[in-house]
Amino acid sequence: MTKFDNTMNLLIIAPHTSIHVIKRITHLFKTKHQIHLASPVRSKVFLFNRDNWDSRKRIIDQYFRNHKKEVLLFNLFRFFFRGSLHQLFFGFFYYKKQLIKIIQTVKPSVVNGHIASSFGFWGAITGTRPYILTVWGSDILYYPKRSIFYYLIVKYTLKCSDAVLTDGLNIADELKKHISDDRIRFVPFGIRLKRGREVEKKRDKKFVYILSARALEPIYRINRIIELFSCIKGDRYRLTIANDGSQKRRLEQLVKKLKITDKVHFTGTLEHDKLIEIYKQSDLFIAFPRSDGTSVTLLEAMYYGLIPVLNNIKANQFWINDQENGFLIDPDNRKETLHTVNYILMNTDRLKKKIAKINKSLIRKKAVFEKNMELEIKVLKEA
Repeated sequence: MTKFDNTMNLLIIAPHTSIHVIKRITHLFKTKHQIHLASPVRSKVFLFNRDNWDSRKRIIDQYFRNHKKEVLLFNLFRFFFRGSLHQLFFGFFYYKKQLIKIIQTVKPSVVNGHIASSFGFWGAITGTRPYILTVWGSDILYYPKRSIFYYLIVKYTLKCSDAVLTDGLNIADELKKHISDDRIRFVPFGIRLKRGREVEKKRDKKFVYILSARALEPIYRINRIIELFSCIKGDRYRLTIANDGSQKRRLEQLVKKLKITDKVHFTGTLEHDKLIEIYKQSDLFIAFPRSDGTSVTLLEAMYYGLIPVLNNIKANQFWINDQENGFLIDPDNRKETLHTVNYILMNTDRLKKKIAKINKSLIRKKAVFEKNMELEIKVLKEA
């Protein structure tokens, strides 16, 4: 990009399967900027742009059908190198050389790596500059505490980054322990608002629906939500678990053990339009993550009028004032948590009407995806 050229040649290094990455990429493709996505998948780094984005699944499947020995060797190495060692080994022996070649070919004006503990690290070891890192939350708040290797990986990635984008004030506070304030940029991710007037569907008022929409992974403590739900008395309450993950089987067994299978529904991974329909049919949104940034599912739940019931962490405090537009609780205090949830369930209609009005206005003011993407593009262009 020259001094007088207002367009950006951007290379993003991130997982092509992430709904957040897909949302970013499809938006950026509609801008005047040149956009490329480098996405390591097993042993290969794939490069996507406007021309081949819609064919990405076919491209990946075809490559691995034609390179079965390569896949076999990769899987063998993956068996021995797990966790932080996986990021180190595959970063240096598989991805670094391929990413350097892509950078030499694309000649980006700026490179943006996502997730400090993996994709962002693989971008950092190429030595490219300017390099902007986008952190996702658990890569800063959770993984560095798991092992010394993860700590060193994240520390190195931050050191190599000219600026760091985050969508959570609690993450920004953690970042300040490692880098100076002037390198941190706070930009909430935001959600897309439907254009035009939405047609309201009739809701099933026979039941009160509680929604959990975070991934079924240990960090999100879905087991706590299930255990809490099992203590709620009454036949008119239903829990929808609208996501998937490595803990699914264990959580299904827990539901069976607690004898609430007729009240709990696992949807698995959903298309976004299907998830929106579930928001519209639900009453409470509940989430107890160990750590978090700005949760897109929380923002969507707020916009569609659900009552947020969240653990009292700083990421949630930015969006929720306790008992004003949601409830902040300590899930470790099970007696108090159950008391609060029972109060909400006894006053659902009244609380929902009040909270929905506040939250829809808040989202329109602070969390519109298109507006926040303009801020993110500005940060990337100024690198």
